[in-house]
Amino acid sequence: MLRLLLFLFVNFVWVVRSIDSSTCSYPLDPLSADEISKTSFKIKQTFPTVPFIFILITLKEPKKSSLISYFLNDSSPPDCYIPRESLTILVHPDTGRTHEVVAQFLPENDHRPVITSWNELPEGIESSFSGDEMLAVGNLALNDPTVKARLSHYPEFVSNTTIIIPDVW
Repeated sequence: MLRLLLFLFVNFVWVVRSIDSSTCSYPLDPLSADEISKTSFKIKQTFPTVPFIFILITLKEPKKSSLISYFLNDSSPPDCYIPRESLTILVHPDTGRTHEVVAQFLPENDHRPVITSWNELPEGIESSFSGDEMLAVGNLALNDPTVKARLSHYPEFVSNTTIIIPDVW
């Protein structure tokens, strides 16, 4: 029994290591650091004079109908290819308008992103806070006299406010 388990484990490791992750990745894996960097670079290259505020760069999940062939495929790795896409949320610094950008990574383009859609959202639709805004609002809350008065009941927090993380939402 132990030999069988060892045999299965070794073969499993061999199969997993033999999969070329550059040609076949799991379609729902988060974007890699390289994909995020390439997406950011492509957007900055497209509009070099606008210093957009990047709110989010994430995987744009494929349609569920396109995943069926991937999950029902018996080959290892599956021989069907599902293009990966990124979804980026930006804010224009001058107008404050939110933009949604979708870029697709295609093997024939050496996995560099190609922008497939760029939409400015209607006025009144806003993105979530940026990291800078969250820090600013958090610091504003920690310096508020009412918050300081309530924290005075807890000496461990008054002397060290760095252990307090305001939940900005």
